[in-house]
Amino acid sequence: MRLPIDTSTVKFAAAGSSEPFNVNHSLSCLSVSEAARTLGISKSHLYDLIAGGEIPAIRLGRRIVIPANKLAEAIDLG
Repeated sequence: MRLPIDTSTVKFAAAGSSEPFNVNHSLSCLSVSEAARTLGISKSHLYDLIAGGEIPAIRLGRRIVIPANKLAEAIDLG
């Protein structure tokens, strides 16, 4: 079940960065496993891309998720 998120009052930053990025009002995120499968790469390679700032991610406690719209942008830019 997805809960609606009011992004008008929330600022997100890429993992390891303090620079905020904008998100849509309909926020949809992928787990690291889902994103790695989508990209056709290993989870460890995706973690390296996140750590290098090439793929933006959000840390939720111990969990890392990737905004679907930012993943699409990263693919288009790459």
